[in-house]
Amino acid sequence: MNIIVTGGSGQLGGAIQRMVSSIELPHTFTFPSRQELDLSSSISLKEFFQNNRFDLIINCGAYTKVDEAEFDRESALRINCYAVEELAEIAKKNNSKFIHISTDYVFEGNNINPLQENYPTNPINYYGESKLEGEKILQKIMPFNALILRTSWVYSETGKNFLKTIIRKSHEVETLKVVDDQFGSPTYSADLAEVVIKIVGDDQFINNQEKTEIYHYSSEGRINWFDFAKEILKHTQSNCIIESIKTKDFLTPASRPKNTYLDKAKVIQRFGLKIKPWKDSLKVCIDKIYG
Repeated sequence: MNIIVTGGSGQLGGAIQRMVSSIELPHTFTFPSRQELDLSSSISLKEFFQNNRFDLIINCGAYTKVDEAEFDRESALRINCYAVEELAEIAKKNNSKFIHISTDYVFEGNNINPLQENYPTNPINYYGESKLEGEKILQKIMPFNALILRTSWVYSETGKNFLKTIIRKSHEVETLKVVDDQFGSPTYSADLAEVVIKIVGDDQFINNQEKTEIYHYSSEGRINWFDFAKEILKHTQSNCIIESIKTKDFLTPASRPKNTYLDKAKVIQRFGLKIKPWKDSLKVCIDKIYG
């Protein structure tokens, strides 16, 4: 099977690339650079897929700058919605499968219960709005043969993410303030990559025409950002002091949902997953950073 992974230089795309280079798989993977395939350009998309055809598109590319999306809505919508629309049209035309990565930020976050896939969406920032529009357009164009995988709080050894930010700031300041009233679950990019590869190897999804479905995946354990930061500093043996604050005292351009802890029962049952506790995955990632 010939597979393309968009966003190959990002956290998830990079993790998939490292994974497929270390194991033997009966597939050919292509990880185009942004110079080769620019999701913000319709011309780039058209020209690239005129010369390349794939059995499966894995779309890891996204505009993920939550605060900047409030001011640069055009770019966020272009990559998170319009590019998804064009990729879906290409996949449908070529009878290809499509795996699309989405986000917990499609939810408003006012429900304290774990969020199931069919729970009503109501994003409270423009990043979430643009990602939700991408989901909707994909489902409209491809009611079959696609899969949407929502995830949350993604971090890795590379790129810009909460883990790397906390480590960097702990060396720059004596005290860190982190919110303790936004709840969810971190997701290590390597774990998420394993799930994507598991889906790629699922004969039922790959070889049959199935209705497009949404699945939720993150590490196990409901925590807040303050808990996450404390555990990071514990493993890095930092002397930085960490203090908890409330969201109302930590103003940002984009609003953040209070609870986006995802219910993973559906993806566990469908693909037979064993989801790792968030602390275990965090330790693995930090060990790699300092290894």
